[in-house]
Amino acid sequence: MPGVEVRELSSLEAVIQRPLFSPSRRPWVPPASTVNTESVGALDTFELVGVVISDSVRRALIRPPDGARTLSLAEGDRLDGWRLNRVDEQAAHFVADGMTFRMRFRKRSLTSP
Repeated sequence: MPGVEVRELSSLEAVIQRPLFSPSRRPWVPPASTVNTESVGALDTFELVGVVISDSVRRALIRPPDGARTLSLAEGDRLDGWRLNRVDEQAAHFVADGMTFRMRFRKRSLTSP
């Protein structure tokens, strides 16, 4: 077609890495792998209770399994051998020893009193 520029697919790498229909436009993160709890702690007993996202800060608010004081972790902070890699609107993403763990908000059911 006249007037249509044909580009190599490799020139569109930024578009491929930022999915159009993803609200955050961040690259897809594969599901968490099996956790080796001998080298790092198991994070599935912790609960994500909030996130703080602004232009200058991204924090995850996490409740420990014993219900003690809620932890406020910034991206880069460590918890039980894991490093908080990224915080988004739906989850806190941790990495350790080549593994990933996505801590999501727990689903709560609404019940009448």
